Amino acid sequence: MKKFPFLIGFLSFMSTLTFCQKTKQVDLSTSIYNVLFESNIKIKDSLIIYALNFQLEIIKNGEKTLVNQITANDSLAFTLFPSYKKLKSINFTSLMNGRKKIRLIIPILIYGSSSGEKKHLDSEGRPLINLESAANAAYSLYSPSKFNNLHNANLNLLHRLYQQNKVFKEEAFWEATTMNPIVYEIGNIK
Repeated sequence: MKKFPFLIGFLSFMSTLTFCQKTKQVDLSTSIYNVLFESNIKIKDSLIIYALNFQLEIIKNGEKTLVNQITANDSLAFTLFPSYKKLKSINFTSLMNGRKKIRLIIPILIYGSSSGEKKHLDSEGRPLINLESAANAAYSLYSPSKFNNLHNANLNLLHRLYQQNKVFKEEAFWEATTMNPIVYEIGNIK
């Protein structure tokens, strides 16, 4: 009978440890969201679908981490999220998992439309976006390749991949840690 309270206490303690580990991941995601969404996004297009990503090169520095480099697949990311440099202040130790260096990709999908400028609608009144733009957006969320959402959204994705491989000799495989996409919907662009 004396073992029963000990067992309950031990199980309670173990569940607390598990809960604490999950909280660290939530805090890391929340920190990233807070940094990126400090400023208001101002867009002048009437119908948008932008797929951006920030790529952070992170190295372990003792008990903390150091963000060596921040790049983006589109320079538009730096314009829309001017507070991106604050990502360097976040401690990414929980992502390292024994590695000394990682590449973290933070995908961001921004979409929206202006109620007055909708030209082509589906049967439920939602705006249609052409297939090339949708395919390029899907690929651009996680790809480290440079892309210009404003000028190249209507390019054929296969042509884009061919050009990239021809010019950059990009490898077919690359290692990266990715987080779930951050989705930013703009309900009525003005």
